[in-house]
Amino acid sequence: MTTLVKKSKKQRNPNTVTNPELPQGLYERIAADKILINTNYRGPVDDKDLKELAEDIKIRDIISPVTVRPTSSGNFELVAGERRVRAAAIAGIALIPCMVKKLTDDEVLEIQLSENLNRENPHPLKEAFAILQMQQRGKSFEEICARMAKSKSFVYQRLRLAQLDACFHGAFIANKLTTALALKLAELSPDTQQQLYEEYFDAWDDEDFETDDYLETVIENLRFDLHKATFSIRSKSLVREAGACTNCRYNSATLGSLFPELAKTAVCSHPACFQQKSVAHYHNLFNKALEKEQPQALITVGNIEPVEYLLENHEAAKTLPVYRYYDVNIPEEPEQPVPEDYEDDDAGEGEPQFDQTGFDLAMAEYKEELEIFASAQQSGELKKALYLKRDEIKIIWFTERSQQQSLQIHQPKVTAKAVQEAIKSGVATAGLLQGEISRILDREKRALELDKEKVQLKMHETFKASLDNPISDITLTQADLIAQRYLVYESLDWSARQKADKMIFNGIDRMNHQTLYYKLAELTEAEQAYLIRLAIAEKSGSQYPQQPAGAVLYKTAEGMGMDITAIEQVQAAKAAERKEKMDARIEELETKIKTFE
Repeated sequence: MTTLVKKSKKQRNPNTVTNPELPQGLYERIAADKILINTNYRGPVDDKDLKELAEDIKIRDIISPVTVRPTSSGNFELVAGERRVRAAAIAGIALIPCMVKKLTDDEVLEIQLSENLNRENPHPLKEAFAILQMQQRGKSFEEICARMAKSKSFVYQRLRLAQLDACFHGAFIANKLTTALALKLAELSPDTQQQLYEEYFDAWDDEDFETDDYLETVIENLRFDLHKATFSIRSKSLVREAGACTNCRYNSATLGSLFPELAKTAVCSHPACFQQKSVAHYHNLFNKALEKEQPQALITVGNIEPVEYLLENHEAAKTLPVYRYYDVNIPEEPEQPVPEDYEDDDAGEGEPQFDQTGFDLAMAEYKEELEIFASAQQSGELKKALYLKRDEIKIIWFTERSQQQSLQIHQPKVTAKAVQEAIKSGVATAGLLQGEISRILDREKRALELDKEKVQLKMHETFKASLDNPISDITLTQADLIAQRYLVYESLDWSARQKADKMIFNGIDRMNHQTLYYKLAELTEAEQAYLIRLAIAEKSGSQYPQQPAGAVLYKTAEGMGMDITAIEQVQAAKAAERKEKMDARIEELETKIKTFE
């Protein structure tokens, strides 16, 4: 057994101290700046562990020599012992005890794998990088599994873990991020990971940091079921740079051979690509519809992302007027009667009896309604529009709400003409006459509704016209303030509205406009303030200081007495600490620069 004797500083050569060649290699103490760390082999390093090891090295020196191999430039490439080399730099050790060996690339890989994997309870990220190294060196999947004596699913999970963005490595090593959550994050595209890091992990090194419980739900919402995609997942040309989804690494279906339970799934974990394809597909649908039809307008419902993007970016879409679905009248096209509906299966034995008279009357009404509908189309009373839905674009006909609705297109089961003919011919029945009574009552009910609509339309027209008057003529009324509260409430998204309903409107029927109005009128100052603060807190951009909503939220928080100064002081302290580290690093680099002069 060879004993290594620690030499005094006087005995040490400023560059190297050479011992006789050992069977395992040549032992030397090598200057730290001559040891090169190959970035291809670097794995994550825990800063806390490094500092602790550095303190130990200051007392005991480096007990076990690191392994290096000589390079053609006269330096040495580190093979094993990265933590010791980095800790030695922190401890200020100038000469590193090394075992110098002439090794091939494959031998280097074997040594590094052995060092990374044969420790007790190696960190999953260390395992991930070790497996990634084997793959990069051309090892087959089966060879890696055999080398590690691990299952295919284990090896694949570690390879997936190697895709975890570097921004998360520190938090993962520090156990601020679980392996299960790290795997879910690693499935996402790098840009998505960066976005989540900035939003949820930017302060992970704070002592009181805890992972947001909602993060798993956020990640799940960034995964899309490709079976429900509006576009063809097999298309290679929809977004050429992305290619088809069927062979994409972000498609869970590609893992079927490794994880049988995923064989029937097809979940996309690249939200930006998925949205890009959805938008591209929708643009294609729109272009085809324009080629086939000549619409006079566009009709939308809700704030659907592909539709909103189309309206903002498609040149042809910008030239057409846009209506909301609920702001126009959309009469149903007449539906042709079906003979089967006039067969009586309960008439007795034998073939079903066919109500020829009833069918003929229905056909006559259908043809009459069809003529009315066609006439309205030709006269321009009905306008053609493209109805832009989430997953389809279709032609519909409409009239504007401001027009008096003259079209009476319907399909009543009983008509006045049919009843009159039945009475004259003596075939009227109690059921037929009762049907006529019901039809008359329904028509009157609809007429009363139209009366209300006409009053509302006229009042609305007069109301809008009043806004052309000078503002100086306007006096703020109590009803204006109630309307303001209503607009704030209606601006809330679904989740915020749920909060408002629970805190303010719990127990009332919001669908009853009278009930909602009077509740808004009776809001206390505290309830009104809550509604306003909830709206600004949920407003897009309110978390960013450079956005108008952010500036308004800041002033609102200041006005409600929030201790903003304390929050700013905490962040200022962090900024000062960060600047101190930055200045020290810059000073260190400037010192090194002077050595080149």
